[in-house]
Amino acid sequence: ECSICRSVKNNVCSDFILISKGNTEIGIDNIRELKKKLLFKPILPYRIVLIEEAQNLTDEACNAILKILEDIASPTFFIFLSFP
Repeated sequence: ECSICRSVKNNVCSDFILISKGNTEIGIDNIRELKKKLLFKPILPYRIVLIEEAQNLTDEACNAILKILEDIASPTFFIFLSFP
């Protein structure tokens, strides 16, 4: 494992952001926190945002995500996972 892989595995990599709330709703406060993290320039050449259980995003959170996607300038990849 490389140092980046270890930092992601240990949840200390600032360029890999995981949003996971289990079966509870992902609300606007979670997305506001994400927006604060995205203000900083990535250390790596790109950043990854992984949102698990994306079907649990509230309407307000969805709208906030869309706004982030429109405005983001840094190389960021969003991955939305949705489970039945």
